[in-house]
Amino acid sequence: MPSVQAPLSFRSPEAPGRTISPLLEMGAYELLWSEKGMFFARMADLFREHPEALPSELVAEDPAKEMAQMVVEILREKGVSGFGVRVHRAGGYPEGILGIDGAASEGGAARGPGRDQEGRE
Repeated sequence: MPSVQAPLSFRSPEAPGRTISPLLEMGAYELLWSEKGMFFARMADLFREHPEALPSELVAEDPAKEMAQMVVEILREKGVSGFGVRVHRAGGYPEGILGIDGAASEGGAARGPGRDQEGRE
């Protein structure tokens, strides 16, 4: 039976009604990927250590906004006029994508964008 994606928890008094900004989350996620040594297994571990965190809660806000603007500019330059952003645990996130970290954490690093077999750039 397929598992159902759990909704975001708003039990924390610090964030009773936090809003998700797709642009900010995209920038934060790309900022995480830009960290030296980041690869699939490390990213998966980071989100396992912070299961209720959004990407924007793991990085500083201003650099995430700057990264989002840079990504949007690159997409425009490449002729991309529209795109979507999916945020884990925010609804609409493809369940199959979560299986990728299992392969990454068993017997070596997975390859990320611009990375070799060991996750190096």
